[in-house]
Amino acid sequence: MAIYEALKESIRFIESNLEKNIGVKDVADVVSYSQFYLSREFSRVTHISIYDYIIRRKICESYRYLIATQSKIVDVAFKYGFNSHEVYSRAFKKVFGMNPSQIRVDDYLAYYDAIDDHYFDFLYHLNWELVDEGVTSCYFDGIPTRALEYRNALIVLSKDHTYEQFRLQGNLVAVKDTHLVYELKDMVHRIRVYSTNTDFAYRFFVDNYLDRNDLTSNYILLKKENKYIDIIVPTLNPRSSH
Repeated sequence: MAIYEALKESIRFIESNLEKNIGVKDVADVVSYSQFYLSREFSRVTHISIYDYIIRRKICESYRYLIATQSKIVDVAFKYGFNSHEVYSRAFKKVFGMNPSQIRVDDYLAYYDAIDDHYFDFLYHLNWELVDEGVTSCYFDGIPTRALEYRNALIVLSKDHTYEQFRLQGNLVAVKDTHLVYELKDMVHRIRVYSTNTDFAYRFFVDNYLDRNDLTSNYILLKKENKYIDIIVPTLNPRSSH
């Protein structure tokens, strides 16, 4: 089995066994690769280790189940293959930053979706670069939408919930000449993703590079060009000396 197919089969196996106590060895055995080689290639392509992927997916699915059913935490822990309430609570806090007993039905946590075949193909062929350069202030002229298929997107994040958001489509303009215009300032061009799939580029950024504590305002700008997407955030803290 080629490594491309082995990685996809690894993800399918994990997703089919989230309620079981599986580990890296189980995944490697299924695709007949060594733990070392499979782990290295899995991390290189998906930007997450096999172990962390298993834990994050278990915790996220258990969170969804916990909210939907209002089950006891200990019952949910055992359902998703954790040995105890304490082990589950530690893993939950590592993923979400809070204990499962602290969540409310109206919480919006940073849910980590499964890597499906389409997103895997995006990651497998992905080219991107860290930029970290300051950007001149400008204005965004936009209209509300739920779609991401357009040239520029302004994604506005909730100040109270880490996962709640709404999106605007529109254009960057030099002057404020209409009523629905947002001034964007003190921004940094964080990364460039060589793809035209705005949805996947945004997920890649959120999964790997978004730090809410580093943002000085609650929005993210996606600027789509012909062959790449620039992701720009409001921050005074570039991370490189470019």
